[in-house]
Amino acid sequence: MLMCSRASQGGAARVLEVAGAAREMPLAAMAEGSHGLALRAWRGRSGKRYVVSVYPLDDADSDYAGALLLAVSRDADGSRRLMEARESSDLAFTGYNGRWLAAMRNRGANELHVHLLAANHEARRRTMVDLGS
Repeated sequence: MLMCSRASQGGAARVLEVAGAAREMPLAAMAEGSHGLALRAWRGRSGKRYVVSVYPLDDADSDYAGALLLAVSRDADGSRRLMEARESSDLAFTGYNGRWLAAMRNRGANELHVHLLAANHEARRRTMVDLGS
């Protein structure tokens, strides 16, 4: 199940639940662990691919700004499940990243996928919708 949080009109948070909306895959050009950087990609409902940097949730930096953060549960067999997405910026409505990371850890997330290529709030919002609504 994917849960994607976003603001509804008036700034109130709304949680959307979608089963199987986004798919995660390795990048053909870069195997996980090469050059000390793990890169993966998520494919949205539109078919568009979103490249992410992968970090263990316990090692994640809570000070990201201007990024799309994806809380991910990685199973023992290596399969990944996108649990929730949130925007990390001055416009983010769910509060400080550290609280969100702790809540995701409590729900079973063990990886943080960071998408830095969405240049602004609107691009991050569109990406969240494509991955989960």
